[in-house]
Amino acid sequence: MKVRTSVFFISITIALIPFSNLAQNDFNTWKMQQLNEFSNYKTKQDKEFAGFLKATWIELDTLKGKPLLEKRKIITPPKAPKTEPNKPSAKKQVLIKLPPQKPIPKPSPQPQQIINQPVKSHIIEVNNFGIPLIFPYDKKIRQPLRGRINKDTISQQWSLLAKSEYEPLLKQLQSSKQQLKLNDWAYAVLINKVAEKLYPERKNEQALFSWFVLIKSGYKARIAFKNRRIYLLLASQQKIYSTTYLTYDKTKYYALDFDGGKQLRLHKVFTYDANYKGSDQALDMQLPQLMATGLSEQKRDLEFKYANKQYTINSNTNKYLIDFMSTYPQVHWGIFFNSQLNNSTRQQIIEQFRPLVKGLTEQEALNLLLRFVQTSLTYATDDKQFGYENPLFAEETLFYPASDCEDRAILFAWLVQELLALDVVGLHYPGHIATAVKLNMPIDGDSITYQGNKYLIADPTYINANIGTTMPQHKNSKVEFVEIARRNL
Repeated sequence: MKVRTSVFFISITIALIPFSNLAQNDFNTWKMQQLNEFSNYKTKQDKEFAGFLKATWIELDTLKGKPLLEKRKIITPPKAPKTEPNKPSAKKQVLIKLPPQKPIPKPSPQPQQIINQPVKSHIIEVNNFGIPLIFPYDKKIRQPLRGRINKDTISQQWSLLAKSEYEPLLKQLQSSKQQLKLNDWAYAVLINKVAEKLYPERKNEQALFSWFVLIKSGYKARIAFKNRRIYLLLASQQKIYSTTYLTYDKTKYYALDFDGGKQLRLHKVFTYDANYKGSDQALDMQLPQLMATGLSEQKRDLEFKYANKQYTINSNTNKYLIDFMSTYPQVHWGIFFNSQLNNSTRQQIIEQFRPLVKGLTEQEALNLLLRFVQTSLTYATDDKQFGYENPLFAEETLFYPASDCEDRAILFAWLVQELLALDVVGLHYPGHIATAVKLNMPIDGDSITYQGNKYLIADPTYINANIGTTMPQHKNSKVEFVEIARRNL
């Protein structure tokens, strides 16, 4: 018995030795993995941020932004009674002084296709509104999310992206932004296009990738989740209307899905209780210059009659640019009033109108432009044409089959400034948008005082109404001014 016991004890001792060594080896392996994981983070901040994402999340209420127009628009625009134009209150007749024609800028060069592509990286091709782009990427970032959507899976995905070789892709995106003259919104749209290419039919991974890249680009971006869906939230320098948002750290973050006015509907969501240091730039939605796109022209003839003469204006718009503009959320009309047409369309419209207004008085030229916008365009509310409120850039008004009051006002204001070099201001009535123009010749008519100067009412929706005529239902309405930057003045 003693012998057997001794042998058994020895056997056990011998058997335990390899298990002890294996445990030590496993611990050493785990320790090395932890050290490697720490070293794989590009910055200490990324590692700390991954820790924040695993820690505290808060549930916040979301709110829906106020509508652009709180009162319904008119369904059918009224027609003004046929009257003679207002006569000048003095004999002073001021002829239009046509501003010098601007040279057409040279098209922007195509961006370089690949910058510093790592040897082990892969590439994807993205069509950005008619311009083909190539981006390098680390194949590790295409790993799908696994498990339930919660703070742990989101932290893991952040860590995956932060440890990847993302720099060449980010550098190429930023280079494309500069070379294609993308504003902040166009840059966000491009990032979303790359995300859709990397993660087809995977909305959650797309949102996380766009969030990561926007943060790395210095923008205020957040994500939130509810049930099985992750949402991208973006801060904007300008107020966005009719759009769900949450407020964190005194900043509004809007749930934007790159599909124009078709906005998401949310209630309560979870978001992380932290900020990423350095990502402090809100998107600037202004469009001071148009981005470079491919060319896909759509032709349209616009007919109107003025002073017993029939006119036809030919308009060629760029479908690729229209496609980009259709991604815009509902920002304030000031963004649309202060935008520009693309160089080709601008030149075409100006060249046709210049001989028509040459030699006319300011009053006559304004009435001609009013008649063009009032009668050559079909009227329809946004609800009827799009199913939601959708202010149009001037280029879009020339493209779509119909337009409503703010679209006409935006196009008219652009024509007045470009052709006549007169100062214009937008007028926001309850449920209606019109304009007013500052003339150099005194004439009688409905007017309004803006910044100490007299502006005559010009309503591009009041059919056949001349300069100085207010739509009857707005004679005594409260009005809000929409500032339009001076151009060519």
